Parts: sequence; C-alpha cells; structure tokens
Amino acid sequence: MKKNILFIWFCLCWLVVNKAVAGDDNFKRFVVIKVFDGDTLKGVVDYKYQTIRLAGIDCPENRINSKMFEQLSVFELENKEELLKRGKYARNKLKKLLEFYEEEIYFVEKKNMVCKYGNGKRLVGDMYAGGMNVSEYMIKEGGCVKMGCKEK
Repeated sequence: MKKNILFIWFCLCWLVVNKAVAGDDNFKRFVVIKVFDGDTLKGVVDYKYQTIRLAGIDCPENRINSKMFEQLSVFELENKEELLKRGKYARNKLKKLLEFYEEEIYFVEKKNMVCKYGNGKRLVGDMYAGGMNVSEYMIKEGGCVKMGCKEK
C-alpha cells in the first residue's frame, strides 16, 4: 500500500513539474555542480555556470565570515561553533535532496528581487526538486529561516 501511494505521489509531482516546465519558459533545467551552503549553490542553467541564491530563506553559515555574527541572534545561538554545526547540517540536507532529485531540478529566476545580503553576481530565485519547493523544504528540514527579499 505504501509503495502504491509513494508511486502515485511521485507521478503527480512529475506531472506538475513537467506541466509547469512545458507551459512556462521561466522554468529552467538546473544541473548542480556544488552546494556552498543551505541557500547558495553553483550549477549550470541556460548552458552557463551560475551561482544561485535561493530566494526567501537564510540558512546558517557553515564557514567563518562576517555574516555569521549577525546570524547568531537570528538563530538565537550563543556560540559560533553551534552555528557552524547547523550550517553544515543545512548544506548536507540540501546536497542530499538535490542528489536524490538530480534529474528533476528546475530554477525560476526572480530578476527583480534583491535579498538581504545583496545578490552580487548570483541569480536569485526559486528552485524545485521533484516538484517540491526547495526553500520551503529547507525551512522545514534544514534549519533555515524565512528571509524577506524585496523588489529592486
């Protein structure tokens, strides 16, 4: 019974993603090269190497930098070691999710959005893996928090 339900769920997700991709030129196939942390990754989209910033979330840092000190209060932590530990956890969650759905990853750029820490040369947008919104997954499973992005 569980296998049947799982199979039906997989088929529905596949149909939703493929229908969206077929009907919307904004959905671009994405091939992952490297996951930097829970909200930033590098890959190929539109036949170009791009760094992607997932819109609307902030994940703990997994390496020491200036942003981590502000994040200590956001994640209500007292020391950087715990933040780094959570950052590695978030990165690994994202990595595993994208490895599992390797052939079903799509990206929708939000060209008019700027996130809290700036975009730099990164594209900002939504990513879908197996029909699932990756940002929502990372909030639920990866220890990330919602972060507002605004119009340029």
